Amino acid sequence: MMDDLLVGQRIKAYRLRAGISQETLAEKTGLSLRTIQRIENEETQPRGDSLLSFSQLAFILFPGLGIVAPLLFWVMKREEIAGVNEVGRQILNFQITWLLVLVIFVCFVFWQGGDGPLLLYPLAMALFYGFNLVLTIVNAIRASKGKHLVYPSTIPFIRA
Repeated sequence: MMDDLLVGQRIKAYRLRAGISQETLAEKTGLSLRTIQRIENEETQPRGDSLLSFSQLAFILFPGLGIVAPLLFWVMKREEIAGVNEVGRQILNFQITWLLVLVIFVCFVFWQGGDGPLLLYPLAMALFYGFNLVLTIVNAIRASKGKHLVYPSTIPFIRA
């Protein structure tokens, strides 16, 4: 069960489910391969805000997991680890906004009866996912370097 796993083991499990190698994860996050290996082998612990930023990559497996994974981490650690409260709010607001826009788009496509170019739907889905993936990776790198996160066009569902 995922709850019984240590942080590094969870990251490894998510990485393997997503079919991403350690090298690819290192490249996409801006961390060194050795740092990824140390985290997965429990030789070091990532900072709370970095870990929270990476947790939203769960949206790759299922869109709602981009909210659930960071929400669980945020609720459990927001008062224990410095920076997690603010970063968690930003991530959750972005992921909720992203999922809401995605659901509205899917409903609109079905409401239209699927009329229109056949490539429109997969292309739009690829753009939605690509946008989320790029922002997630960029902000995970920013968090690992201690920089402020940037999530444009986000509805502030969760406020200070």
